[in-house]
Amino acid sequence: GAAALPALAEQAIAAALAAVAAVAVTAPLDTLKTRVQLGREAILPTARDLLRTSGVRGLWAGAPARTLHLALWGGIMVSVYEELKRRCRRV
Repeated sequence: GAAALPALAEQAIAAALAAVAAVAVTAPLDTLKTRVQLGREAILPTARDLLRTSGVRGLWAGAPARTLHLALWGGIMVSVYEELKRRCRRV
């Protein structure tokens, strides 16, 4: 109903903010992990090469797409969970 929409919006906003925070903290490590997996070099040489070629901004390569993905997935997951929890209480 109409009362559920604000709660749903709150949950979606909370999930989006959590995604932004998670990506801000983990993106550099995720970027390095992916480059190590692709290049088969150790993490320190990979980090030096990335910083030399792309600068510090290179550590957050792909962060906008990852943030969007996590925000959408988190919003859906939390909203579905909360709705199922609400419905199960009625049973």
